[in-house]
Formats: sequence, C-alpha cells, structure tokens
Amino acid sequence: MTLPLRALSAALISLSLLAGCATTVIEESDREAQAHQETVTPEAMQFTGLTLGNTATVKIDATSPNFLFDGTPRRFASFSLPDDAARRYLDYASATHGGITIYQLKTLVPVFTFLDDDRNMIETRSSGRMESRRQRFEGNRFEGRVAVPERARYVIVHGTEEAPGPLIVHGDAGHSASIPGSRLGELRLTLSNVAMATVIDSGEIEDGSKARLFYLASVDGIRVSNTAVGESRRASAGQGFRLSAQFPSRLVPAKPLKVVVVGTHATGAPVHEIASRMAGTFWSVEAELDFTPEADKVYVVKGKLEKDASTVWIEDAVSGQPVTIMGRSSNQLPSR
Repeated sequence: MTLPLRALSAALISLSLLAGCATTVIEESDREAQAHQETVTPEAMQFTGLTLGNTATVKIDATSPNFLFDGTPRRFASFSLPDDAARRYLDYASATHGGITIYQLKTLVPVFTFLDDDRNMIETRSSGRMESRRQRFEGNRFEGRVAVPERARYVIVHGTEEAPGPLIVHGDAGHSASIPGSRLGELRLTLSNVAMATVIDSGEIEDGSKARLFYLASVDGIRVSNTAVGESRRASAGQGFRLSAQFPSRLVPAKPLKVVVVGTHATGAPVHEIASRMAGTFWSVEAELDFTPEADKVYVVKGKLEKDASTVWIEDAVSGQPVTIMGRSSNQLPSR
C-alpha cells in the first residue's frame, strides 16, 4: 500500500526527530563522561578574592569547571576569603532563569564548601531558608545567608536541585508557581560581618478564605517590605474568595531594636473583610516592642486574636519561649 505523501513526510520527520534525540542523548553521555575526566582538584583551583562588604556576581553554567562532590561532578565558582577572626557571613541573591512565564522558571540553589589554608575541606553548608523577593525592574530572586566557619580561607560555590523549602514566585495578579531548584544559574554574593537574626511571620488558617496573620511590620521605624499580610494579598489576587496565606521571613540586625508587630484577620476578598467587620468577627492588634535578637537565631511572630482583647509577641523558634513582652490591645485596630 502506498502511503499518502503527507503521512510519509510526517513519518520521515518523526524518524529525524528520534535520530536527533538519540544523538543528543549520546552527546550528553559523552559530555558527562568527559566531565568526569575534566574535574579540577582544590589544589589546582583558581580562586577570585572576595573582600568584606563587596559583592561578586557568580555565574555557574555549562562552561564552568567541574569538581567532584560526593563522587558527582559539579560545576562551580571559587573564591578566597580574607584572613579575619571576626564572625563572617555569605549573603546571596539568586536570580530566576529558564523561561518567559513564571511556570518555566528555575533558580540556582547554592551550596558552599569551605576549605582551610591548606585547601582541605572543612564542611559544606547551605541556607536553611531561601526567601522570595520580587523587584519591579529585576524580577524574582531568592535570598539566603550562610555563616562562614572560623578557619575557612576558601569557598567553592556549587548548586543543587534540593531546595530548603518551596520556591514560590509571583507573576501578574493571581499567578504564582512553585519552581524547581537548579545546579546552574547566577547569583550575587556578598561577604559580610554584620550579625543578623531571622524573624518569620506566622498565622492560623480559619478556612479557605480567612486566616489570622501575625507579622513584623517595621524595624527601628523602617517599614518591612515583605509581610504576611502583603504577600498573602499578592498571592491571593484574582482568586476570588480564596486566601493563599504566606509566611515570609527576613533578616534583622542582632542588636536592641524597636519593632512594630501586628496581628490581624485577613480574607481573600475585600467584600469578605467588610462582611466580617460588620459581623464583629474581624479583629486586629498592633504593638511596639523592645526586641534584642541574638546572632544567627530564628524567631517567630506570634499572637492571639480575641473579640475583647488581642495579643502579639515574638518568641524563640526553637524553644517556643517569648523573648518580648506581650503587646495587648482592647481596641481593635484596622489592619495594616
């Protein structure tokens, strides 16, 4: 039987595509085998100097050199660190890449392997959280921090697909996506000696359209840009009554601070908030507190919302013990 010309053309195209895929697989296997042969040892690495307070752009791609990490070749960038006994940190901001829409994006999840003076491995560290940020002209990025070991003189920056938590990006109103981690990508890396602590917002979900949010609103008079109420509104935009509650975190200086913390109900739709206020079931509280966080510790904003009196405070994330007084209010305030 003679195949129609269109069917024959389609079959030839399919065969060509299959051959191309097979060639690609072979080429990738060849590149992988070659990568094993071209790994660089720490003794042969070239290190770029990273000085205190300066920011370096780190780009890890298919042209970057390889080193063996747990028996697996990893593309990397490498830096030397100043000999300084003071406590040091690496702050990073990892850019998203890989597509036009947010559903195609991915981001480099950095891992840091530290070496001593003799280029012997001390340990490998990664950030416990990667916090999402969205800048108007820069797009989405993820920020994190790792402490530098005392004896570290060199650091190898490489990537992993294993993120420390969901990597959520926000696009236009009503569009959010959880994106994968990547071994490749670009980030900004800064060496710092400023001790910081982490403060995480919290909340309680009442139902799919309403929640109680407790968040850090300002630090020493400076407004916090990423709050539970603001990020929840952004994530819930365009979804009707549905509320997608978000609990972001941020770094704060490890020193005595004056902070404003807020507890408030939040709803997915403004009309739901209006109805709740009319029914007397929408409550909020705001308090200024003295807060002295310790370096490298994690804290959580907590609270209780009740009809007659509400409270907010900050507690140690590990012990669950309050580290501030409880700010109280019997006058329900409008949410911020």
